[in-house]
Amino acid sequence: MGIPTCIGIAPTKTLAKVANYLAKKNADYNGVCFLQDAKDIQIALKGLKVDEIWGVGRKLSIRLREVGINTAYDLQQVDPRWMRQIFTVVGERLVNELNGISCLALEEQQDANKSIQVTRSFDKDILTFEELRSHMASYAARLRRKLRQKALKTANLLILIKTNRFKADFFQESFAIELSQAINDDANLIKACCQGLEKIYRPGLGYKKVGVMALDLKPASYQQYSLFAEDILVTPKGENLAKVVDSLNKKHGIGMLYMAACSAQLAWNDRKDKKSSSYTTSWQELPIVYAKR
Repeated sequence: MGIPTCIGIAPTKTLAKVANYLAKKNADYNGVCFLQDAKDIQIALKGLKVDEIWGVGRKLSIRLREVGINTAYDLQQVDPRWMRQIFTVVGERLVNELNGISCLALEEQQDANKSIQVTRSFDKDILTFEELRSHMASYAARLRRKLRQKALKTANLLILIKTNRFKADFFQESFAIELSQAINDDANLIKACCQGLEKIYRPGLGYKKVGVMALDLKPASYQQYSLFAEDILVTPKGENLAKVVDSLNKKHGIGMLYMAACSAQLAWNDRKDKKSSSYTTSWQELPIVYAKR
């Protein structure tokens, strides 16, 4: 058995969502619904409740029902100009879309990442600064790997630490780091994150979570130098070293080469009991079904 999929085809994005909904709910379509003929579109809309329309949330559906609009067909028959006056331009677009007038463009490419983060909860409390710093260094290295995979750099970091929220001495703190240059290499990321950790660490507590987030992401080709920075973070030598590390880890497996600050292992015993299963991308996480006679 494969993973069930459905396809909806129509002149506009909203109608295509309607077609996809019908393809899922009506077995007669055999997984594919093509809405093009005006008569077929009207039949489909008459059988669709207004709250089933893509883009109509709970509050909007209540307001639409208050003025007598109960089905997608009812909404299609409304004057777009009246809809704009009562429900703003969003409502006007919905009406036009249902009438085959395209108002919502298809996204040909995903928006660029605005942030990338690596955070983990531990299976037991971390009691010493040295061990917590090793975790922070490891997560900075993981963040570096994500940045380089997406060909990005960052000059703004946010680190966070947190104790067990169910304990009386619950403590959490974060610290923003602004670097003089955008970076995506292990050495500078680990150094910056560990220095930030020193500023917010409070001794005598058991820490349950630590994380780092990269903000204000830039393309890896981007580099803005500062006239006033004392340290030059990005150098040709450092860039070449990072490329060599990437190449060897890709060839021999992640963790073949790592910074000493990360200790002997990058795969920490993190808590992942609340992690969503990767049903569609991991054979090991496919659900197991038992049948009884």
